[in-house]
Amino acid sequence: MTCKRCHTEVTDLFPSRSWCYDCERHRNREDYWKHRDKRRAYANEYTRMRNARLREDVLDLLGGVCTSCGLSDRRLLGVDHIHGGGRAETRAIGPHGVRSNILKDPTGYQLLCSNCHTLKTKGYL
Repeated sequence: MTCKRCHTEVTDLFPSRSWCYDCERHRNREDYWKHRDKRRAYANEYTRMRNARLREDVLDLLGGVCTSCGLSDRRLLGVDHIHGGGRAETRAIGPHGVRSNILKDPTGYQLLCSNCHTLKTKGYL
């Protein structure tokens, strides 16, 4: 059979098309570069939305208010590791992994506003 794109004689054509392997590979590369920015934008938006949903789920699970002062502004709330070790855990499994761990087992975590978290980290709380 002949490839309909490059008109060379080949024995193994792609099953779904009548193109040879090299023509199909070339076409896939062209499509990749042609639509790369669109795919990246979609992936970035999907990741941003997934992380926002995950954050909201964690905030809801942990009560939605600062355990020290009672502040409920979700923009200022963050997760605190009650017994320390948050930096090491985040470095080991990443922020997405930490949030997933919180959803599996919320013991050992609490919500603190940014001011209370700083005070706790510095040893004033």
